[in-house]
Amino acid sequence: ALLITTVVLMVFGLIYALVAKGIFNGSPGARLVVGIITVLALIASVIDLFVGVNTIAVVVSIIIKLVILWILYGTKGKEFFSRR
Repeated sequence: ALLITTVVLMVFGLIYALVAKGIFNGSPGARLVVGIITVLALIASVIDLFVGVNTIAVVVSIIIKLVILWILYGTKGKEFFSRR
């Protein structure tokens, strides 16, 4: 079980590194991946807010996710990714 866990975590780490490199290089595909994951996480956080999970932590989490989306799709984000 430990070997399987190690392999799975290494695969996730590799995917994370590739997406991070793509964002750094201005890849629209990496931007889309991060945008989709962030929107899904935002939806989950909003649901958590209504189910009564730790409200302060959820609100902070929602704010962080909104900032990520703003950075990716705001004016400067559009400019950055359109130059690539």
